[in-house]
Amino acid sequence: MCFAKLVSMANAVAKTQWANSSSSIPSLVRSISSLLQATKKNPQQGEDCHCLNEFAPKLNTRVVLEVIKAQEDVDLALRFFQWAGRQTPHFKHNTHSYSAIMHHLISHGQLYTAEIILKQSGVCTDFVLCKFIKGYGDAGNINGAIHWFHRMKAMRMKQTVFSYNTLLGVLVKDNNVRLAQTFFNQMISDGISPDVSTYTTLIKGLCKSGLVDDAKNLFENMICKPNIITYNTLIDGLCKKGYLSEAAEVFDEMLRKKELMPDTVTYTTLINGYCQQGKVDQAMKYLEQMIKDDCQPNVLTFNAVINGLCNAGNVEEARNMMTQMLLSGGKADVVTYSTIIKGLCAEGKIEDAMEVLNDMTKKELCPNAITYGSIVSGHCSRGTVNDGIKVFDEMLEKGLVPNIRTYNLLISALCEEGEIDKARNLLSQMPTKGCMPNFVAFNTVLCGLCKHGQRMSEAEELMKTMFCKGHPPDATTYSVMIMGYCKKGDAEKALEIFDEMSEKGFSLGLENGSAVIGWLCKESKASKAKIILDGMRKMGNAPDTAIYTHVLHALCKEGMLHEANTVLDDVVKNGGVPDLETYRTLIEGFSRKGQMLQALKLLRAMLKEDCLLEINTCSTLINGFCSKQQVPEAYMLVSLLLDKDYISYSDIYSVFISALCRSGNVNEALKAFNQSVSKGCAPDTETCKILVDTLHSAGRIKEAQTVLTKLSHDGSNENSVTERNEI
Repeated sequence: MCFAKLVSMANAVAKTQWANSSSSIPSLVRSISSLLQATKKNPQQGEDCHCLNEFAPKLNTRVVLEVIKAQEDVDLALRFFQWAGRQTPHFKHNTHSYSAIMHHLISHGQLYTAEIILKQSGVCTDFVLCKFIKGYGDAGNINGAIHWFHRMKAMRMKQTVFSYNTLLGVLVKDNNVRLAQTFFNQMISDGISPDVSTYTTLIKGLCKSGLVDDAKNLFENMICKPNIITYNTLIDGLCKKGYLSEAAEVFDEMLRKKELMPDTVTYTTLINGYCQQGKVDQAMKYLEQMIKDDCQPNVLTFNAVINGLCNAGNVEEARNMMTQMLLSGGKADVVTYSTIIKGLCAEGKIEDAMEVLNDMTKKELCPNAITYGSIVSGHCSRGTVNDGIKVFDEMLEKGLVPNIRTYNLLISALCEEGEIDKARNLLSQMPTKGCMPNFVAFNTVLCGLCKHGQRMSEAEELMKTMFCKGHPPDATTYSVMIMGYCKKGDAEKALEIFDEMSEKGFSLGLENGSAVIGWLCKESKASKAKIILDGMRKMGNAPDTAIYTHVLHALCKEGMLHEANTVLDDVVKNGGVPDLETYRTLIEGFSRKGQMLQALKLLRAMLKEDCLLEINTCSTLINGFCSKQQVPEAYMLVSLLLDKDYISYSDIYSVFISALCRSGNVNEALKAFNQSVSKGCAPDTETCKILVDTLHSAGRIKEAQTVLTKLSHDGSNENSVTERNEI
């Protein structure tokens, strides 16, 4: 339809309406708005709004205000405003029309155009300038809002409680409560008395910032009476901070003063606070009091209680509460049903949850992403991840966008089931479905890839993608990568990742560190295990003695005794107490290599720590000294052991004499035998047999007989030795 015809039709309608009722302003507004819409379709012909000229005689302030207010398109409102301004003598803009168009422009973010209108109008009222302060605040331009506040003085306008309240509202909305306090103090200095709106705004800001003590102090020092909004704001702040007893005190103060009675918001806020803290019984008492005081609970009140009951595991009681709400004439909303569904799924009652979902849809309530997400979560917890995926797909079909928690639960469940490819596909689909993956999503898939160590190239690519998406790896990421390369058998790459991890200030946790070190030791890569161990210690994540011992034993096994000894020193420096097995392993290692002095040093340390000695450890050392013909050192060791009285003298002499015999030190063996007999601790039968055999072999028959004689006098089993010797 052509523009001229539209204009003709609109004018005809308008004339008919005027004929029927000259005071039909709503009809007139609709007619003008209709023509303005037509000019939007044909801007060249309608730019000057000549089509509206026939309406000029009917213009007045009310009509102009109503037409401006009716325009959703701010450009059309401005076009009409400019046309109306040209309709002299029928109409001339005044303070009201200027204020209306500026308000319309500011509310649509066209602050610059509104400022031009302000300059043209000369209208500088407190109300108008406060619109600019709020407009700049809503646009996120706090400096602009403050500038307009100070501009009032430049325009020789006195700042009022209204202008201060407007600025405080902007600052509180921006969470800039400290600056709000500064302007509040300035307000007092300027001699402007705060009103209840001032106090309520600042109390709200303090509570939002967690400064509830300051908020309570401000409340207690108000110079005007608080209203119900003030009380509710403070109670809400105290409840959110967990200060329930203080919130109850403020509530009791309301009841005591009887100037203001708690309303539905007051009760609901307090009930929700107690439910959030798990104190459902106390919340129920307030609900009972609420009903007793003829204060009608609303759906938010019931939802708070239902949520508290579900969180406490009382889902059946929560369902009864919903029934009670419905019977009392209340209407359950999406939140009510979703809360019940979440509670049922948490208990594994997914079939019951599905029944509630069906009931919900029958009542023409549309489940949202949270509703479906709870059911997906329930399936994941129960291990029926495939059913969870079906519910997830149903969400997508309904055009719902799953939240990040739902995605993370599904990805984790798939990885636990070993469905890594499905988890990767889900991860890659997230951006296209309107949900960007977070660190947890990436890291979960990466852990799945590293789990068996065979997909490390894919894991590396994913880690690069994580970094590019703004999620740099953390200690967990690096740890699973190191574990993955260990499982793959690539120790060099594992160490490379470990070095990168250390350079970035991350340390390998004890659990993962122990696992990596254990694998390296098992694979006979003790030197690399020591590198990991040293790195963990340098990063301040000192392993426990068990990890040190594991590395130490592996080093000994691979013949790296000096490195093992260094590890032992670290154990002692860190306050650890090496166990008997650790000392034994090192002593045997040094003894096998003939490094007897080092072995003796370890024995002395062992005795210093009051470790319980074993005869096998002593035997290793004594045999080592004797085999190297270091008999004086062997004697010194025997004397040391005899002084400590840890092992029976007989056992010590038995080991010593046997070692001397095997090393060809027959004279010393005989000397040791005589000492043992004189001390009443003759060696065992096997040792005596070895000594007698050795003497016989050396042709020293008489001395062998002397040994047997001494044994008989000592009460030892001479016959046993003789019989075995004859055999």
